[in-house]
Amino acid sequence: MAGTLYAFGINWSIELETVALRQSHRTAAPDVRVRFATPGECRLRDDDGPSIVVWSGMADSPIVLERGPGGDHLFDYGDRARFLLPAALDEIRCFARDPHDPAWQRVLFDTVMFSMGLLRGGRMLHAAAVALDRQVVAIVGLTGGGKSSLAWELMRRGASFVSDDVLALWIDGRRVTAASGPPLMNLPTAWPLEAFSREIAAFPDGDERWVHLTGAVGESLPMAAFVLLNRRAGQVLSLERLPSNPIPLLAHSIHLDNAPSATASRFTLLADVADRVPIYGFAADVHDAPETLAGYLVDSLRRGGALDG
Repeated sequence: MAGTLYAFGINWSIELETVALRQSHRTAAPDVRVRFATPGECRLRDDDGPSIVVWSGMADSPIVLERGPGGDHLFDYGDRARFLLPAALDEIRCFARDPHDPAWQRVLFDTVMFSMGLLRGGRMLHAAAVALDRQVVAIVGLTGGGKSSLAWELMRRGASFVSDDVLALWIDGRRVTAASGPPLMNLPTAWPLEAFSREIAAFPDGDERWVHLTGAVGESLPMAAFVLLNRRAGQVLSLERLPSNPIPLLAHSIHLDNAPSATASRFTLLADVADRVPIYGFAADVHDAPETLAGYLVDSLRRGGALDG
């Protein structure tokens, strides 16, 4: 199913049969085309020298990102798929051994797409995010710290989905905006689905299901708050505004370039972000239920003026 999508600050033209996604209502021409390709089209040019490994990670299989000497990039997803990002950064070429396998599609709509955003100059933060009163609240914390469960409960209470794990940020004048991700989320299989969600695939090995979310945000919206979630045994539930400091955000930034100049650029941008958007420390006990956290968070942000509604 060919279609269009706005995600990570990019207008995408999805020219392949894949999961059902929201059609973008933007009138701008696509920035990046996503298409199927042959194995020969999904290879790095090696006529100018060897490639280097930029990043490696693990989903259900290893994923390796290499950069070729000509500036093109290749994601190798084991024997399942390969994704080539040419140096022009105007398309993603996909070769999948099984085009109907949802595992490679999940890698495409997550890791490959946000990496394209990084390579095109975007700034990304590890965060789950929702929109309340058309303002974005980003929940920042360690993996397994409860970001997704809190975001899910906020959506059950009427918030709109913005991002599952990666949030793209921009500064527009005095305003900081956040771009939505694809309307897709990874959930534990034990969580019941809600009316706004539909299962695409289950991954029993990881105890996860991949879901499509209806009513998700499909645009960029102003940032209202960054919430640093910290759950520890014995902590009293509290929300405290913190000083304007980019260091807590920098610890959760996503990047492919570790050069000193790139680090300095990220620090400068996040310092500007911290000057414009309030940062809160959200302390909670590990046994506090997501329902308790969600209600307390929204009430506190409204009382403190971070949300307009």
